[in-house]
Amino acid sequence: MGCGKTTLAKLLSEKLHMQFTDTDDYVRELAGVSIHDMIEAGKLSDVRRFEKQCVSELASSKDLVIATGAGVMANEENGKAFHENCFVVFVDRDFDTVYPLISKDPVRSLAFGKSYEELKALSDSRIPAYRKYADLTVTNNGDPGLCADAIVHAWLSSAENSSSS
Repeated sequence: MGCGKTTLAKLLSEKLHMQFTDTDDYVRELAGVSIHDMIEAGKLSDVRRFEKQCVSELASSKDLVIATGAGVMANEENGKAFHENCFVVFVDRDFDTVYPLISKDPVRSLAFGKSYEELKALSDSRIPAYRKYADLTVTNNGDPGLCADAIVHAWLSSAENSSSS
C-alpha cells in the first residue's frame, strides 16, 4: 500500500521496453466498475475474485511489467502463480512514510480514514506473503529512478544467471 508499485512498474516498462499493466485497472475492466465502488458496496469478495482471474490471465504473459494491487500477493494462489511464472519484486517502504499518504486518499477505500494501528496491522499481515513470493526485495526511499535502476540490474543479472545454468 502506497509503496510506489505503479510508479516503479511504469518506469520499469519504459526501461525494459515492455508493456505495462496494473491489476487494479485490469480488475476494473473485468468488473465494469472501479475497485473503490465495489469496496464501498461491500463487495470486497468480488474484488478478490476478479483479482484471481486477472492473475490467472496475466501470470504467464511475457514482456509485461505488472503492478499489483496491495492485496493481490496476500492470496496464496495469486502469489504462487506469479512466483512460478514471473520475476516478482517486493517494494518495501517505511510504513510511517506511507501512512499519511494512504490514510488520506479517498480512492483507497480499505485505507481511507483508518487509524495508524488498523493500517499497520493490515500492512503487517500482508508482508510475509510479499516476502515469501518475492524474487527480489527493494526498499523504496522515495527516489523511483534509483529504485527502478536497482530492479533492472537485479532482473538482468537474474536472467543472465538462469540462461547460463
